[in-house]
Amino acid sequence: MTVELIPVLEIIGGHRSEIPEPKSWPYWEHPDEWDNYNLNRLLGSGFTDLGAPYAPGSHFYRLSSITEINITKVVRQHLSDFFKGVYKRDGVSPLFGGCVLKVNDKDIFFPQCCSDLSDIAYWEHIAGKHESGYYQGHPQPYLQIGKQHILFDFKTKEFDEPFVPPVPVDEITISKDLLTEAAIKAKAELHDFAATLIKINHSNTLNVPDIDNLLIWDY
Repeated sequence: MTVELIPVLEIIGGHRSEIPEPKSWPYWEHPDEWDNYNLNRLLGSGFTDLGAPYAPGSHFYRLSSITEINITKVVRQHLSDFFKGVYKRDGVSPLFGGCVLKVNDKDIFFPQCCSDLSDIAYWEHIAGKHESGYYQGHPQPYLQIGKQHILFDFKTKEFDEPFVPPVPVDEITISKDLLTEAAIKAKAELHDFAATLIKINHSNTLNVPDIDNLLIWDY
């Protein structure tokens, strides 16, 4: 078995698209229409050379594939109200996204509504402890955590809220050792991203103290 945690960033253009929003839904069944619509919004918002999203039709982009120019755009967009003084630092959330759980080269579980980059702490916690941890997004799977393995049960839904996109299995059992290794690799990628954030903060004179802690680690 192979287990990966792929860090992804959710990027949504703030520009109103000249193309009408597709009437076809869900996006994973009509990816071409949604890719076209999403790209139009992103280009109108000043993003360039984004390439293809991690999953066709989605807003997720692999962290390591995003250029510094586009990361700068994401940061400015995310912190726009903070810079305007609408809210203070404690009102800023980490960047939206998280980790895709990939098992045997198959995407199993995507970041859910409200998930953000700080969710790496959730994956580290459940891999290293004998208890479930706090997951920023919703819904989340029910977990049975043993000494060596974790059972992810996707049949039990919070408040009858469906997983988006749908999970391709009802349940899956994963080695804690493999999940720990995956979390270590994902965190290394997040540290690389943190270095880019620090560079952007300095080169653009954003003057955001500990910008990496604010936008990734949530402290």
